[in-house]
Amino acid sequence: DFGDDDASNDNLVDKRIWDCAAATLKLCIHQNFIVDGIKRDRLPWLGDVVVSLMANAYSIHNAECIRWTLSVLGRCGMEKLYGSTTNNAFDEKVGARVQVAESHVNGIADYSLWFFICHWLYQRYFSDESFLQQEWQLLETRLINLIELCSDKEKGWFIDHESEWVFIDWT
Repeated sequence: DFGDDDASNDNLVDKRIWDCAAATLKLCIHQNFIVDGIKRDRLPWLGDVVVSLMANAYSIHNAECIRWTLSVLGRCGMEKLYGSTTNNAFDEKVGARVQVAESHVNGIADYSLWFFICHWLYQRYFSDESFLQQEWQLLETRLINLIELCSDKEKGWFIDHESEWVFIDWT
């Protein structure tokens, strides 16, 4: 069962597209974790999570796989910057720029920004205040990291560094 298929309006072509898309989404949820296209690299890329999150919310409404994916991706790389993955790790900050680049979600500054958008979308579609409270310190730590290390405070611009790469995703 792939959820409500009202979008098809009983049109055979629309129904087949719906069924194929819903089946693909289900295949991309591997061990309760959202991964990239099942015939691609099968890695958890946050740029793909945002699209899967919205499709999931509309079709199968599986909040658990989204929570798990955001929770794990949000913590990945934090130990390179802070030496641990605890939520209060900001107090142990190490200043090397390379560590900052490696601390971004998927190692990409843009994906760290998508991380916040994904959390906003998750709340919009699932209204899960307990998950927001659980993740709040991590969200705050990631936001402080971006503000402190990736922004020009005088101009208010997001800045890149030689040790990082800017990736404009299709998302």
